[in-house]
Formats: sequence, structure tokens, C-alpha cells
Amino acid sequence: PIHLGNPGEEVYLSLYGTAIRGNSSLSAVTVHLGDKASPALYAGPQPQFIGLDQVNVKLTNDLVGSGRVQVSVDAGVAASNSVSVVFE
Repeated sequence: PIHLGNPGEEVYLSLYGTAIRGNSSLSAVTVHLGDKASPALYAGPQPQFIGLDQVNVKLTNDLVGSGRVQVSVDAGVAASNSVSVVFE
């Protein structure tokens, strides 16, 4: 499970995929955490692996105790498959 830290700590989730970097702008990439949409803080090439893209999103404290949550990425016209993450 993802522990969202102690008060005052910031926690980020990094997601990986393809077909993300070609968007018109960062604002075109949205991360869905359950029924909540969050803007991506970074959406572009992953620096070590050619062809792999990375999306970073800040996790907020309202996810504490949420349990299993479906996560997906909308990248302009492309949408990812969803995955489950678990929050303490």
C-alpha cells in the first residue's frame, strides 16, 4: 500500500507508458485517481529508456484510507488502461 507520508510531506506517483510525449502541452495529460482528476506535473520521455514515457502526479491527502483505487492516464486523444493502486 502507498503511505501518503507524515503531515507536511509530499508524495508523488510515477507512471510509465508510451504515446504520452507527443501531446500539445502538459495540460493535455490528466491522471485519474478513482473519480478524481489530477494534472500531470511531468509527462514526457523517461530519461534512461528510449521510447518509454513517464508521467508524474502529486498525491493528495484526501486519498488517505481510500484502499484500492483505479488509476489511468488521459494523454490527449489516447487513454491508458487502468491499474489498481492501494492507499493506506
